[in-house]
Amino acid sequence: MPFALNESTRFISPTKTLEYMAGGKPVVSTPVKDVVALYGSAVAIAADAPAFVEACKTLLAEGGEARARRAQAMRDCVARFSWDRSADTVHQHLQQALRQAQPERAAPVPADEAPMPVAAAGGLRS
Repeated sequence: MPFALNESTRFISPTKTLEYMAGGKPVVSTPVKDVVALYGSAVAIAADAPAFVEACKTLLAEGGEARARRAQAMRDCVARFSWDRSADTVHQHLQQALRQAQPERAAPVPADEAPMPVAAAGGLRS
């Protein structure tokens, strides 16, 4: 992912990084801020053209043990930043905000009035 580093790419967070990792593909990227911060443990980062070419060569030539470690790091990143996990996190934050915005009730909330879990509401998880 040889992104130019300029004003246009200053605030991007390329989704394709996760897509490539989910497909098990080795990834080399220029040092886009979010790629480095979020996926730097699983992708190679190269600041210039010669370093980019060298990183590509290194990944293409890596042996079984190194490839297995990289593949596991990629799977860990994909799991950590999955849509399901992101949706669950947003749901938790919304539920917390709703609880804080509602006055305390003296009686327990009846089951038919209790907030519905995201999975039950839309089936985020299969």
